[in-house]
Amino acid sequence: MPAAESEIGDKIALRFEIGTQLYFGIVPWDSVEKKNWKPESRDGDTETYVFEHLMPVKVEDSNNKHWYWMKYIAEEIDFWTCNDAYKELYDRQAFQETIDRVLAEIADTLGVLMKA
Repeated sequence: MPAAESEIGDKIALRFEIGTQLYFGIVPWDSVEKKNWKPESRDGDTETYVFEHLMPVKVEDSNNKHWYWMKYIAEEIDFWTCNDAYKELYDRQAFQETIDRVLAEIADTLGVLMKA
């Protein structure tokens, strides 16, 4: 994701993951190795910029060394236990409604980021 400040543009990335739940956020990015798994790629100046300009929501896990911040989406769905909300995704209409809601939430968050 390009950043407003060119000096940090190659130091952050927008990442989406599905673990137990669906989430996305901004991670430190190692532009040489093209990955973010190395916590040492997280530096103070970039962290300050992200927290001051690119953190649209207060996130409990913002101290995670692999993420500057992350936001859970469609939190009612548990992909690990395959709860009822997960099973509802097999219904075409429920699936589409969930996708529409997820995309709207992502768009809202990205809208905030693009104004930063």
